[in-house]
Amino acid sequence: MRCRSSRSDRAGPPAHGTLHARWLSRLGWLALAGGCGRLDFDVHTAPPGDADLGPHLIFVTSSLHSCALGGVTGGDAICQARAMAAGLPGTYMAWLADDTGSPATRMTHHLGVYQLVTGTVIAQGWSDLTDGNLANQIDRTEAGVQLGGVLCDASQPTCNFVCEGGEVWSNVDGAGNRRAGIVDCAGWTTTGNSTAGNDGKVNVEWTAGICTPIGGAFLPIFCVQQ
Repeated sequence: MRCRSSRSDRAGPPAHGTLHARWLSRLGWLALAGGCGRLDFDVHTAPPGDADLGPHLIFVTSSLHSCALGGVTGGDAICQARAMAAGLPGTYMAWLADDTGSPATRMTHHLGVYQLVTGTVIAQGWSDLTDGNLANQIDRTEAGVQLGGVLCDASQPTCNFVCEGGEVWSNVDGAGNRRAGIVDCAGWTTTGNSTAGNDGKVNVEWTAGICTPIGGAFLPIFCVQQ
């Protein structure tokens, strides 16, 4: 049996079982089994993916907040409001965790690039984002303003200085799960003590920082396009 050309696939779903890559992505997590477009599906082990392989944005909010965010959904609302105010496309979630879920369980596991609003690449997909190391710092706001990082000048409005400088609310570990053994304002629902990541770091401390516990601070949050 000879495989048909995929040129006609651009007009719609192709005939005789041959699938264009564009249609593959719309169907979710598929594995090409070989032999003229035959496919194997495993809906039980497939991670949450997305059909869009284009760049997804990630930023740190220009606004500062107490740790009583209203849970992760309250953080999501902040991220969406900041993105809309800046005219950014898409839906955004906060890089936070509580009893209802974490980035690893709540967020789309994007297969394409994560980048700042300036175009600087942060990670080559979800697995790269959650391997404990970033390509660059997540230090730009939704408007592209650069925030101060470690040892920033605390007198400057772009410097959020608690114990190192560059603190951002985060109770998430390097793999995208809720950190164990730390305080997080009861899942971001009450005022009290919590934990931060850092916008000036590219190792795992960008999300699982050493600055804890933090009480009474007002800090930004990380936001990720879905």
